[in-house]
Amino acid sequence: MAKTKLKSRVKTNGKKTAGEKKAAAKPAPDFTYYIHIGAGPEKVWEALTDNQFIPLYFFGHTIKADWKLGAELRFHRPDGSPADYGKITRFEPSKVLAYTFQMPGDKTKRAKPTEVAFEILPMLGGVKLMLTHTNLTNLDTEKNPFTLRGLNNGWPAIVSNLKSVLETGKSILDMSQMGMDGNLRLPKKDGGHMSLTTEPQEVKWPATHYVFVEKVGPFMETAKEAWNALHPAVPKIVENSKITGYMALYKFKPETYRAGVAVASKPKHLPEGFSYELFKGGNYAKWVLTGPYTDLPEACGYVFDKFLPEKKIRMRKGWCIENYTNDPRITPEKDLVTEILIPV
Repeated sequence: MAKTKLKSRVKTNGKKTAGEKKAAAKPAPDFTYYIHIGAGPEKVWEALTDNQFIPLYFFGHTIKADWKLGAELRFHRPDGSPADYGKITRFEPSKVLAYTFQMPGDKTKRAKPTEVAFEILPMLGGVKLMLTHTNLTNLDTEKNPFTLRGLNNGWPAIVSNLKSVLETGKSILDMSQMGMDGNLRLPKKDGGHMSLTTEPQEVKWPATHYVFVEKVGPFMETAKEAWNALHPAVPKIVENSKITGYMALYKFKPETYRAGVAVASKPKHLPEGFSYELFKGGNYAKWVLTGPYTDLPEACGYVFDKFLPEKKIRMRKGWCIENYTNDPRITPEKDLVTEILIPV
């Protein structure tokens, strides 16, 4: 890659390599963060344990718990659905609160659950609040600073919000600018917002058996035409090959758009008007859009007109990729995830 080296794990067809699996098991240093708050220890303790305060700084979440040593603890999202959970391991009112911290669906192999501790230290007429999160792996943090994903991004935002609520009575952060996936919501031309990662990941796209229909001309016209041709042909494609994914390839000179499917092997027969190619893949810079497909044109505008020039990333010749990671037939529009991959 010219100009800029993208630093991230290299992925192959969405699966972790042996090296990644080994890296995922590595322990990481404890995460520590502290902040000075203009309030007394009792008030800070109340903010940590009272649901009159917690939603104000914890992004609408509440905590259900019998506040005593050994009690179970459960976070609930703003819509009431259950989220993170744990057990209280230290309980010294106005001094120390600690609990194990586990996330639903976390498949990381751990020797024991992570644990977060809040220490309330009276200092200079206020409080020094010390947060320490232990028993971590390298997957618990996030290098991208423009997100709330990763405890190194999430906890400072939460604790800063707590400070603001106690000192001013209101949150310091405008969560309307943050998507449910933890990414910044970028403004759209219609006045709305979209959730698009701002930092690229370097990935290696593997050689892929690809069945597609190709259209040449302005993308705003040919993309729709190509997908309208593909969808009715899917049953015929399935007769000859197992579909492993849906993806589009496109390039600019001339404007050429391919709507197609990745398949397990070279098919023996193709629907009329379709082609097959062993797509070679290669190195790509990847951004991720969460939301409806109608956001894709503006999302690509951010990538090509803003992110590539700002980061001095030079495109190589080759096909750009849109990789659709979930099924729009059963996935709500707001939860659709599309990977935008640029050859580098």
